[in-house]
Amino acid sequence: MVDRKIDSGLPGALVGRAAELAALTAHAEAAYNGRSGLVVLSGPAGIGKTSLLRAFLDSDVCRKMTVLHGTCGEVVAGAGYSGVRALFGGLGLSAEDAQDSPLLRGSARRALPALSPHPGEEGPPTAASVYPVLHGLYWLAANLMAQGPLVLVLDDVHWCDERSLRWIDFLLRRADELPLLVVLAQRTEEEPVAPATLADILAQPRSSVIRLDPLTDTEVAKWPARSSPPPSRTPSPGAPPPSAAAIR
Repeated sequence: MVDRKIDSGLPGALVGRAAELAALTAHAEAAYNGRSGLVVLSGPAGIGKTSLLRAFLDSDVCRKMTVLHGTCGEVVAGAGYSGVRALFGGLGLSAEDAQDSPLLRGSARRALPALSPHPGEEGPPTAASVYPVLHGLYWLAANLMAQGPLVLVLDDVHWCDERSLRWIDFLLRRADELPLLVVLAQRTEEEPVAPATLADILAQPRSSVIRLDPLTDTEVAKWPARSSPPPSRTPSPGAPPPSAAAIR
């Protein structure tokens, strides 16, 4: 089962990101072979994180794995488990008949409060209420991995709520020898909603950070030959190609 909800607007080839794409692919291949990992894509807005993720999700290795992709939204950043719902929303597990899903068998059934589409019904978090949900979400991921290797991709993670980040941390700390790759994309100029929890995730030994730098002038010069620039960057007739600072 592969989530392909992203409509790729990429050109035929990704320009200037071959090394980063190769690094992501290597992490996915390791996860496919049972070595879990965490990759953080870091860079300012517009640098190309989402485009790189799209190319990665279209790679051959991802086609062999279960891929769940979500994007955190600024409007619901503070809502409990909004990041979890962004990831698992496409599985249809929040409906009334979802309890019959094999993915929610056993302890995974405890994940249901996090999958509810009504954040206002969650109530204030307590240790007694949060741990069973984290445990249930862990087993939901484990049930998915029983079907095959799993990739979780969460974009704009700086806007992710604290409880969803706690679950990602909870999952990764129990992920030894699991066929799992977690990929988080973060804007460097944005203050995270839950900085301490995100820092705990980044401090894990299995963490690998890929920092995206601006494209070079040589790389930017390849754009006209491969595709038209984005509409907002379209040069006037006869104008030279945009500079590396103009295309991120």
